[in-house]
Amino acid sequence: MNQAPVVLVVDDDRRLKNLIVRHLQEAGFASLGVESAVEADSLFQLLTVDAVVMDVMMPGKSGLDYLKELREKGVKTPILMLTAMGDVAHRIKGLEHGADDYMAKPFEPKELILRLKRLIKQTGQTQKHLLGGYVLALDAGTLTKGETVLMLTTQERELLSALSKKEGPVSRAELVDLLGGENERMIDVLITRFRKKINAVFPNAALIQTVRGQGYTLMVE
Repeated sequence: MNQAPVVLVVDDDRRLKNLIVRHLQEAGFASLGVESAVEADSLFQLLTVDAVVMDVMMPGKSGLDYLKELREKGVKTPILMLTAMGDVAHRIKGLEHGADDYMAKPFEPKELILRLKRLIKQTGQTQKHLLGGYVLALDAGTLTKGETVLMLTTQERELLSALSKKEGPVSRAELVDLLGGENERMIDVLITRFRKKINAVFPNAALIQTVRGQGYTLMVE
């Protein structure tokens, strides 16, 4: 018999926390809830957790601060953040810190359950690609070279995944479709920002190459 996935809910709103835990348990998860990052940290030392649902705004240590702390410790557990509707700044910061997904309050419990199932399934599938001197781990959201590890945002992970699946250039139009962007300009901006990010960690990196008139491709060094 397969063991039920363990989902930890971290939210200082006791009513919402209990409601999420109940919905998850009814859906077949082994779910439990805590009301602070401190309590969550204690459980992480005792249990193997398959996924985390965590509120952004909490007293004491915020969800964003705790997320960053977990990723810096090397915790790869998928984390879905809960945020107020339209709180774009927190969503962007969370993705930069390594959040795997976001949901705005209020939300449909069924959608939360479907997203968690997807995240847990993805985590269970090892997806590693060798790119010259780099190792791209899509499940963990990391790009590694030697002992240096670069954490990837969801968009960066999707971008590298799309480029790694095709030999030769991928057009801007294709990337718009694959990444769910609004226009080709957004793809150019994403790649420019990622190039700056990767060069700050791996100087003179040339991982993504522009092919004039055709799009982008991964450069195996």
